[in-house]
Amino acid sequence: MPYCRNCGSHLYKEDHYCGTCGKKIKSSSVDAYHIGKTCPYCQFPIKQDSKAVQCPSCKVPHHRDCWEENRGCTTFGCHETIYRPVEGERLKVLFDDTLGQQAAAAYEVGTYKLLAGYMHSLALKDDGTVWAWGLNCYGQLGDGTREDRYSPVQVSGLSGVQEISAGGAHSLALKGNGTVWAWGYNRYGDLGDGTSEDRYSPVQVSGLSGMQAISAGGVHSLALKGDGTVWAWGYNRYGSLGDGTREDRYSPVQVSGLSGVQAASAGYMHSLALKDDGTVWAWGKNEYGRLGDGTTEHRYRPAQVGGLSGVQAISAGYIHSLALKRDGTVWVWGLNEVGVLGDGTSEDRYSPVQVSGLSGTLAISARGKKHSLALKNDGTLWAWGWNEFGQLGDGTTVARYTPVQIAIK
Repeated sequence: MPYCRNCGSHLYKEDHYCGTCGKKIKSSSVDAYHIGKTCPYCQFPIKQDSKAVQCPSCKVPHHRDCWEENRGCTTFGCHETIYRPVEGERLKVLFDDTLGQQAAAAYEVGTYKLLAGYMHSLALKDDGTVWAWGLNCYGQLGDGTREDRYSPVQVSGLSGVQEISAGGAHSLALKGNGTVWAWGYNRYGDLGDGTSEDRYSPVQVSGLSGMQAISAGGVHSLALKGDGTVWAWGYNRYGSLGDGTREDRYSPVQVSGLSGVQAASAGYMHSLALKDDGTVWAWGKNEYGRLGDGTTEHRYRPAQVGGLSGVQAISAGYIHSLALKRDGTVWVWGLNEVGVLGDGTSEDRYSPVQVSGLSGTLAISARGKKHSLALKNDGTLWAWGWNEFGQLGDGTTVARYTPVQIAIK
């Protein structure tokens, strides 16, 4: 959903009126403002003056140290446990469809988008270049080596990039010309270049043009085309590509039966799509009900998520999923260990339930392994779920079964 450039509030797609100031915006103005200025997944405005994601303790991301200390931590930060965001300037948190937690720090790096993968991170600068750091064993940093990097290095040979996405051990970039580029782990065709060879520098994804959004999952990838169709490649044992088969794909294939899609989100082994009519569709692995169709049956083609309408944003997580409705409420389904669904229980949900106590929500992220985040329209940040390493930022290591507010000064 685009935003009004007069006051920054939502523009309703049906009539292009701003939901707050009432200003009518012409379709051409909406399109011009939307392209390259809002996240194609959550629709939260991305501005060039946004604050970067960085560890408030050591000032550089230390995914390798984090792994060694916590034996598999997927949060963004260093080996020192950080429970609260750093104090300082007013912070802005951006949400996007990426694996890992996003945090914010009062630190300016000239980027307007920054993402965390499983153990690596990407930054997109306002000049269209991409920078990376962290674990690099499969070439996921794209600098032509397999050397881990403790500070950002430029991804080789990329320019004119307008969108990035960090997956499990691979990375994607969408150029302004509508082509998609990939690098890193490629055993299951994660990169979509027709091979299973890991790539240490970006290669073009085969046969894709006119793309407007990308999403890198655990071991598969999605791309949304301008015509509203979704394309997928990579690991497909449980149907995460949605082409009706269980065959891994080394080049993109079209997701079956989907049209009129405005957003797509790749989780660990499942996928979500949001259609123009506000309905949500899901496919892939359905353990713990992460597809939200009322069953635990894996789906090899998209199935509609039951009981949801009026949705404006989606986020596919590790084993759970989130949806944000136009009325500002958040709905969730899937695994509910340690409160990851935020409904006050530990009961897995096979159909959507409402997250307790959240209203006026502006953006969502399910991309933490077992925790979730929400940003409200009053600027407050809320979190719930697993908290063993302080990933909720509430000053404790206590799991939260309902949302708690994170103190950001």
